[in-house]
Parts: sequence; C-alpha cells; structure tokens
Amino acid sequence: MFLRKFVLFTIVFLGIFSTAIYAEELALDPNLKNLRLSGFLRTRYWSYFSESAIDKYDPSKGPKPYEQADYMDLFFRSRFHLLVNRIVSLHSVFDIGTLHLGQTSDTRLGTGGINLKTRNLYMNFRWMKGSPDGIIRIGLMPFSLPRGHILAKDAAGIKIEHRFAHGKVRPYFYFIKAVENSLPNADKFGDFENHNFNDANIYIIGNKFAIGQSFDGEVYYTLLDDKNNGLEDTPPMQRPKLLHWIGLDSRFQFGTYELGFSAIGNFGTIHVLSGSQSVRREIQAGLGEISISKQWTDFSLSLVSVAATGDPSDEEAKDSFQSIGASYGLSKIAVDNSGGLSLRSSGKMYGLNGNGIEGEAVFLGTLSLKLSYYYYLTLRDFIGRKYGQEFNFETTYLLLEKIKFFGSFAMFFPDTGYTTLQNYYKKQPIYEIMFGAQTNY
Repeated sequence: MFLRKFVLFTIVFLGIFSTAIYAEELALDPNLKNLRLSGFLRTRYWSYFSESAIDKYDPSKGPKPYEQADYMDLFFRSRFHLLVNRIVSLHSVFDIGTLHLGQTSDTRLGTGGINLKTRNLYMNFRWMKGSPDGIIRIGLMPFSLPRGHILAKDAAGIKIEHRFAHGKVRPYFYFIKAVENSLPNADKFGDFENHNFNDANIYIIGNKFAIGQSFDGEVYYTLLDDKNNGLEDTPPMQRPKLLHWIGLDSRFQFGTYELGFSAIGNFGTIHVLSGSQSVRREIQAGLGEISISKQWTDFSLSLVSVAATGDPSDEEAKDSFQSIGASYGLSKIAVDNSGGLSLRSSGKMYGLNGNGIEGEAVFLGTLSLKLSYYYYLTLRDFIGRKYGQEFNFETTYLLLEKIKFFGSFAMFFPDTGYTTLQNYYKKQPIYEIMFGAQTNY
C-alpha cells in the first residue's frame, strides 16, 4: 500500500511539474531556457538465499547464515543544471529512494522508508573566459580515482582542472574536506556522529594524458590526513591516519584489442585502537590490475586479474591495502558495489586475488547478454588459498530507446579460504537474483 501511494505521488508530481513548466514557459524568467533537467526512475528487486555465512550487514552479531533475503528499492534521481552565463553554471543532483523494502530470515536488512538526499550541489567556473580548458568546481560533488580502488565518493571540496595540447594533457588538483561516511551512533535514534570525518582532509594531485590515438593514462598522488584520535567516535574507529597512495592507470588500444593496466602503492601510518590504547601501525601495501579485451562487431571477450596485498581477515594489517571510500565491482557477489549482496564491503580487495573471463553479445542493438566466470584466491593460506568461484549471467533489453529492463543471476561457490575466514564450514552455494527497470528523461 505504501509503495503504491509513493508511485502515485511521484507520477502526479511529475505530471503537475511538467504541465506547470509548459503552461508558464513564456512568462517565466528568461533563464528558464538555460535550465537543463534530467534524471531517471529505477526500481530493482533482489532475492538471495544460502546456508553459508553472510554477516556483513551486522558484524556485531557474529557469523549467522541468511537462509533467504528478499527486498526491493525504488529510486528517483533528478539533475538540475543552470547555465548562468558563459563562465558560471550551477549543478545539483537530488535523490529520492526507498531503503530496503522487504525482510530477511533474521530481519537484519531492516525495513523500508523514503529518504530525500542532496547528492550534489556545486558551482562550476570556466575561468578562462568561458573556455572548457580551465574549470574550477566548488561544493558537494562526486570525487573518484581510476577503477574505484581508492575513492569513489560524494564529498565537499574543490576541483581544479586544466587542459593543454587540445586535451591531451589534463592536470588536476582536488581538495576534500570531509568524506560522506558518517557512522550512526549507538543510541539507536538514527542520529549521526558528524565529527567522525570533520578533521579528515584529502589532497589529490594528478594528470590525465594521451599519447597518439591509442594510449591513455593517468598518474596521481593522494594524501589522507585524518587527525581524529578515534577515542570519541561511536563506535570507536581505527584512527588517526596519515596515508599516501601513488598510482598509475593506463589503457592501450591496438586494433580491436585493448590492454589495461593499473598499479597503486600505499604507505603511511594508522593507529589501531585496542581498548583505550592506540597502537601505531606502519602500512606498506599495493594493488595491481591487468585486463585485456577483444572487440568484434557485436561481441566482446575480456580477461581480468586483480590482486591487493594484505590479510583478508584483517583490514588493518600492516600489508593490507587501505582505501578511503572504495567502490570497485569485479563480480556480483564476492566483490560487488551495485547495492546487492556483497561479501567484501564496497568491493575492497585487500588480501584477495580475483581472476575472471567475461563475454558479452549484443543483438539488434537492443538486447545484450553477458556471461562471466571468476576464480578467487587468498594471498595467505587459510587451510588452503582457494576463496571461491563465481558464475554470473546478466541481460539488458532497451525498449523504444526509453525504458531499460535488466536482470542478473549469480552463483558463488565458497571454498576453504572463505569458510575458514567466516568460521563457518558449510560450502553451500550462495545465489542472487536481481531484476529491474529504468527510464531516463
């Protein structure tokens, strides 16, 4: 009943909004012609079931198997862009969505509810007399680094970018004051501890470059300076931190082949809390990824391998690759960031090696089918290094160039590495089914 009321409200609101704009267009401010409105409406449904331990949603309760979980979400995104003049433009993104509507076998996914969120709100300055070669952005906006291994977050900050040599050299500087990642406090009233990231400053300097028509690359350096002592957080966190990342990401295209390579070095210090004591720990870690793909007219085939140093049972180990707000999706279950079931939160790779093969076919330009297989290993021996195998099937169908239907089916087969880490020794497969629809405007 609640969902139907919300859908009806959304339809009525959009109808009224569109009618009002059409009726008053000639009488409104001349700036209306400089207003761009876009977005999408999406609904998704998930179902997954297994007897294997999946405890990422509430680690404080310890390993407990989900026998079944079913939920859906409804998501509405609106983008508003106002071109004030050739130099200044205003940009905003608002999200309206339902939290997980549904329940699990132990109710730990929670119940549904409507939330309105200002995702982005920033000003864009083309300071070189309106030329896109020089841009400064200030406000709440998305920040990301290649492939999402380190950072892919909305945050408040500043972006400065410049283009040289017709865009073949593009240096940039980012400053982030606070990452959007506050944690709920322990009083269960839904408040948030805003001080969690108030003193976390992030500095990024890098350069995107191209050599000829076949090579694109990006080099970057990132510094996280988190001055919080961690003792006043609820729950306590492993901080302060002073961490550095140096990375290279590249793409080389030769004919119908593409080779990708990424390497990141991570070093610095973190303080791990043990009771009321703070223990200093030196971090020396790294991550690497390599991929190769072949493109035919309506078919592509890809091979990918990615690994990050560390102890898969301890994110704060000396050689565990750290991240600020990772959002890496290799597969649908084991390493995922799509909002479904994810055994590794936000797609963090520390202590894992993932290898996969992916094939995708497109029919008549509207129907796509994708099959993929992934094999995971742990970089440390847990009565064996085999973490598990995963099979994914995905499909997308575009109707009338406006409505996209999509679905996926995934199976993860745990092995000794996974069951040992989870302290749960059954090896039943984990299944996930997801389908949905999306329309853009």
